[in-house]
Amino acid sequence: MNFVKQLILHTVTALWLFGGVEQNPFAHANFSDVDLGEREFLLKLYVEQKQEAYEEKIQAQRQEAIRQHKRQEEEAKAQALVDLHAQEEAKIAQEVERLKAVLEEEARRKEAEHNSTALTAEVNLSTQRMRLYRDGELLHEWKVSTGRHGHATPAGSYQPILLEKMHYSKQYHNSPMPYSVFFLGGYAVHGTRAVSRLGRRASHGCVRLKTAHAKQFYHLVQRDGKHATTIRIVN
Repeated sequence: MNFVKQLILHTVTALWLFGGVEQNPFAHANFSDVDLGEREFLLKLYVEQKQEAYEEKIQAQRQEAIRQHKRQEEEAKAQALVDLHAQEEAKIAQEVERLKAVLEEEARRKEAEHNSTALTAEVNLSTQRMRLYRDGELLHEWKVSTGRHGHATPAGSYQPILLEKMHYSKQYHNSPMPYSVFFLGGYAVHGTRAVSRLGRRASHGCVRLKTAHAKQFYHLVQRDGKHATTIRIVN
């Protein structure tokens, strides 16, 4: 037996003896009865099969490791997406809360403006005077003309509903009503050219002022806002 054949035989025998192979292929046969050439062939074939099986096992383990790695990568990506989604939801929730706070603050501001009566025009029907106050402090006192007999100016407390720099009365011959501040239907505080009648009842129900005074009042209402102005007409 040449050196190579001896090496193959000894190698296979050693693998079997030390547990390197699962089973000696000749455990149930009379090894000495097999031709030496056949023995060498069978041993060589057995070694090759075991080597292939080992390589397949290694390859399978490698493929499984790759699959596990890919699964871990996919799970990591999925978790990253979940985390990102949670962060976006948190940002949206914060923005919603911020907007709610802004809207609530705006509502409080509007409510405060609605309840505010910083500018008060008090028209006294008996004295035919208008007193104009801001936060209780007297700003002006002017003569007025209110409604004459049969055209009474309605007493009460009102807020301006419409401002017109120049209005013409369709009911009374297209009469000019400069700087009109309407407070009830067709009733308004406005300027007049009939200044000689100021200080007594002379209108058809409106509150007439000297045009310069009507202009001042008009611009004050514009500046402070209709919601912050009260027109109070008292007897």
